[in-house]
Amino acid sequence: MKITILTICPEQFGDFMKTPLIARSMASGLLDLQVVDIRDFAPGSFRDVDDSPYGGGAGMILRCQPVLDALESVRTPESRVLIDRKILRDVRAMKTKLKKGGIV
Repeated sequence: MKITILTICPEQFGDFMKTPLIARSMASGLLDLQVVDIRDFAPGSFRDVDDSPYGGGAGMILRCQPVLDALESVRTPESRVLIDRKILRDVRAMKTKLKKGGIV
């Protein structure tokens, strides 16, 4: 099984990859785990991936292009893209909220 994780914090996965179950699976060839740094696909010398929210407000969001470029670099015809449930829940809630306001 091949799993590729796209992240802006690849150093966070070092200890996870050393856990006994994951390490044994990787050593035996059952698991091919790859961590890709999205910042490697960001333009400029600072490799900035943050963008401001549309309309202002608090918080930061990721720029689309570095994420899409990172995804495209590892994607194959057999690939499946999995997104964290919390993100999907937030997107659905925002979509419902926008529909109720007549924006969408």
